[in-house]
Amino acid sequence: MEIVEMIYRLVRSQFKNKSWNSWYGFRCSVNETVVRQTADALIATGLAAAGYQYVNLDGCWQGSRDAEGIIHSDPETFPTGIPAFDNK
Repeated sequence: MEIVEMIYRLVRSQFKNKSWNSWYGFRCSVNETVVRQTADALIATGLAAAGYQYVNLDGCWQGSRDAEGIIHSDPETFPTGIPAFDNK
């Protein structure tokens, strides 16, 4: 292994973002309650203090597009909308 690659791997491993991703646990069963409970659990269990600072909402959150083509959240699974999660 080249020294450049070794350094790259070392730096990357030390600065890698720790996060939770909805797809791996819930796939298309994700909803607003699950995401909020997961974010709360990251704090309550100490994972947030250990560096888990992101909650990534993957697929299946979206509903339909508006007249301008903008995708909005599914009102049944995310009734308060995606902006309600911003920086909470």
